[in-house]
Amino acid sequence: MNEFIEKNRRLLKFYCMATRIFGWVLICGGTIWFLLFVLVTLAVSDAAGSIGWPYTLDNFVYSTSSYVFEFVLLGLIALVVAQLIRYLLESEYTPGYILRFGDKILYVYAALLISQNTLIYYILHLGLLSTLRPGRFLLIQPLIVPLAAKILILVGLGQILRRILNVIEEAKTLV
Repeated sequence: MNEFIEKNRRLLKFYCMATRIFGWVLICGGTIWFLLFVLVTLAVSDAAGSIGWPYTLDNFVYSTSSYVFEFVLLGLIALVVAQLIRYLLESEYTPGYILRFGDKILYVYAALLISQNTLIYYILHLGLLSTLRPGRFLLIQPLIVPLAAKILILVGLGQILRRILNVIEEAKTLV
């Protein structure tokens, strides 16, 4: 492992920096996007006055879901990867808070994916699937198979991360 790290030190430092930058860009940029989207949605809804804007709740649910799944959780995973690379590179570096709880972040992401897809199923079931009986399973399959793959990947990565941190710590104490 030490030989690999020494051979690829410059590349790993680049990946560490790039991943850290992308993680913070996702979190901070996502927060700015979310706030702007919500403010614009509320402004349009307020401008509609007594008529009301029927898509306010839909837009709020969409923006919240996108913010959590596409920005915050991916940004946190990027920061976990950056801290893991830094932990591998530097002998005196101790795992940060995000890295120590990285497996839990992955498990929470998997649980939230289950919740999101369950909600999507019920929305489809109440709206679209109630009218299309024969095609019901064709519409559900794209929810179930990728969801199962994502959950297995996230839980597996969480297990690997939890175990690899102990191995790295032990290797550092032996050297």
